[in-house]
Amino acid sequence: MAPRVSVIMPNYNKRRYISEAVRSVLSQTLEDFELLVVDDGSTDGSARTAEELASCDHRVEVLRLKRHSGASAARNAGLERAKGKLVSFLDSDDLLARTKLERQVSELGEGDRDQVVYCDWSRVDGNGTALKPFKRDHLKKSGMIFPDLLIYGLPVNASIMARRECFRSVGAYDESIAWGEDHDMLLRLAARYPFRYVDEKLYAYRVYEGNTFSTVPRATRFHFKAVLLERHMNLQWEGLDRVTRRRARRRLLSYYSAAGENGKLLGSGMKSVDGIKFLGRMVINAGKGYGGQAPKVH
Repeated sequence: MAPRVSVIMPNYNKRRYISEAVRSVLSQTLEDFELLVVDDGSTDGSARTAEELASCDHRVEVLRLKRHSGASAARNAGLERAKGKLVSFLDSDDLLARTKLERQVSELGEGDRDQVVYCDWSRVDGNGTALKPFKRDHLKKSGMIFPDLLIYGLPVNASIMARRECFRSVGAYDESIAWGEDHDMLLRLAARYPFRYVDEKLYAYRVYEGNTFSTVPRATRFHFKAVLLERHMNLQWEGLDRVTRRRARRRLLSYYSAAGENGKLLGSGMKSVDGIKFLGRMVINAGKGYGGQAPKVH
């Protein structure tokens, strides 16, 4: 009999944390699940650790990719293998609260609702100690949230759960994207399905030196932020209201600036009043000693 939920865990060289991540799934109050650990060519023995855990619980399965192919390939392999009607994710260095699956399944009913459920989150350090939350608030909306998601994004994209068919309807994770592939998937989902927010901290994101965020250069992150924003802004342009269009253009220009892609600033920014104002503010800020960094966009 197929499990109710498939939890997909991509892994690459997370030996220090993978046992704790797996156990946070095995301790869920909802027990009708399968955990698919997709190892992306690890060289640190973390795949073997996952296999040892799998030998003690039939709900855990380890898939090994033939070579290191990236997080998108690992998630796609997991989606292809998944048998559950509902799909959730967990990075192999993060943690789930014990009621995470149960609460999100409850919001989705029996899995017949075409919607995406996401939740609040917390931060922990490398030792699992709770960290102070971000001072800046984040998206906590339900409904058709594509315009908000386009501008602000979710802080933890892996906090979602949805029907497996929802993922298949929007296509696989884009394996050509080196960073931000999970945000790309969320935008595709949000363009088609409503989102539902659960106001509980059900996902713990681990912050430590060496995690994915800390190892990707700032300019690279903002480059891909710009690529994704421009892609989805153009795809959904006709359905965006005037305020969202203006905010999206301003945010795109700020990303180009943060990525150091001045050619893109001149190429696209000068074509709009927003772009001219933005560049003018950059010149003023540079004169004040701000180094030409993008002004804060509201």
